[in-house]
Amino acid sequence: MLDSKQIIINRSRYIIIIMTVDMMNDDENRQKLENLVVQLRAENLALKNQVEHLQLANSVDELTAILNRRSFLEALERWCWRLKRYSGQYALAFIDVDNLKQINDQYGHSAGDAVLVHVAQILSHAIRKSDFVGRLGGDEFGILLDTIDPQFIQHKARNLGDAISSEPVEYEGQVIHISASIGIVPMVRGQSALQIMTLADEAMYNHKRAKGIVKSPLE
Repeated sequence: MLDSKQIIINRSRYIIIIMTVDMMNDDENRQKLENLVVQLRAENLALKNQVEHLQLANSVDELTAILNRRSFLEALERWCWRLKRYSGQYALAFIDVDNLKQINDQYGHSAGDAVLVHVAQILSHAIRKSDFVGRLGGDEFGILLDTIDPQFIQHKARNLGDAISSEPVEYEGQVIHISASIGIVPMVRGQSALQIMTLADEAMYNHKRAKGIVKSPLE
């Protein structure tokens, strides 16, 4: 006999399947047992796939298919803990797409979404397997850079900016030229995630102001 019970762990729903079998020696009941085992394995596999799908959906930004804000901030917290415990050379980058509101106004919000997807793809290709990239919300992205020499941080910022500005977006026959303001700061041992984010945000806005761009409050 099969029974099931639902439990919730860390906001994820799991189903425990309970199997009770009266053990018999005859062939008919052994066959029933084998069928139950096959059924149980199939249901467990389906349940595992559902759980993995839910976990992925909870960690990925729906539009860009990179880490969402919550998952990115969780990774940042882990890196802060790792830096405090083991030391290392890490950096946090904030990337803000320039003039996205104007793009939305001129070409439509679908074009703005296409720009965000395009930037996410560029950033994903620009990082290593040990790095993390996520969408923080709106037109802002973040990158956690692993094992980077502080002397090369600004060089990395220029490379990211060049990669974005050198690849315009083609949308419904229109060529949309894009750019981004980028701030990168080294992660210092003992700093909190909030302190590091504040510094990266300030560096990004300094870059934006240096280019003469004033960000709209609606962006």
